[in-house]
Amino acid sequence: MSKKTMSNPIARLAYMMTSFPKINMLIFRKMIADSKIFASQHFFETFVGIKNVNGKFIPWNLRSRFIYSDSEIQLSIIDTHVKLSDREKEIIKNRAVRVFPFISWSGLVALWLFASLIKTHSHYPYVVMPIILNYGRDKKLSHQAVFMYDNTGKKMIFYEPYGTYEKYGVDYSQVFDKMNYILTGVNQKTHMFHRLYDLGIGSQMIIINQNNKNKSEFDEALAEIKNIYDKTGAVAWDPPKKYNKEFDHTIESIRILDEIEIVAEKYGAIDLLHMGYDLFHTYSAKICVALTVTELYIFSQKGSAGLKKFYAALSSSHHPSKLAIDMFGQVLKSIYGEKLLLIKSLLSNYKLDNATLAKYLTSA
Repeated sequence: MSKKTMSNPIARLAYMMTSFPKINMLIFRKMIADSKIFASQHFFETFVGIKNVNGKFIPWNLRSRFIYSDSEIQLSIIDTHVKLSDREKEIIKNRAVRVFPFISWSGLVALWLFASLIKTHSHYPYVVMPIILNYGRDKKLSHQAVFMYDNTGKKMIFYEPYGTYEKYGVDYSQVFDKMNYILTGVNQKTHMFHRLYDLGIGSQMIIINQNNKNKSEFDEALAEIKNIYDKTGAVAWDPPKKYNKEFDHTIESIRILDEIEIVAEKYGAIDLLHMGYDLFHTYSAKICVALTVTELYIFSQKGSAGLKKFYAALSSSHHPSKLAIDMFGQVLKSIYGEKLLLIKSLLSNYKLDNATLAKYLTSA
């Protein structure tokens, strides 16, 4: 008998967070409020682009989007709550436009709010700004990252879950060195989170390395899914050649799930959908948002020692993707409490859409 509900709701949430930033910001908002050490705005998503120019990454563009509406009026309302003088905002604007060739008014609002929080929330150990990072080649390929201002050490920190701070074989650890100057006027470099706390490579890189070792068993599981998928009557799965399978041998765990999501309801292939989520749970490294929420929460509770313990557990696991998603579930349990039961119930309905989930998370 076909299952009509999701047996793996947390894996489904981790998957949904790969493509719907509003859900991400709502969960970030909840985690940050529960952390006790972070201060942050939770009004909008901030998009930051960098670009490789002549072998070196440079800042490229900056914009933001209000998570409740795209209206410029809404952004104007937020602007009135920025605790900076007109002169302070103008100074930050002049610095920012010299660093980012393309910066929108909404991007300036994001910077003003970040600077305002640094100014008014010095009693918090850290002020954070989650961002969606694009590397300049493909607008659809983005990565979760976070700017953190350390109020104790008076320094800017940049976090991303790979922990390598390179893309396409090029180190980009210097690309945000002007962020501290833009926001505070102090001309000091930006520290890379994993290097600052001596963590080694990050969780996402640990997962990719182990998953690549599991390629043969992944291929067997994928072949079984493809066989059933082809029998549904849908167009046969043929992954685009641009997928970088040399770097991530199990990348099809998310790509085929993208397709399964589309055909499952049309062809009634709910069992296939379950298999797709199980494959994603076990082998996908494309969970940068879930990893970021998990790691920041661990850091807020147990510091860098807690992260080293988490990384050690991932490194010794045969299926670190599964362990990471399960840990994400534990973080959600900590921050949502009994409300997580309803969230999981919503996620268990295979017809749930992003907007319905976001509506509930807004009030959770």
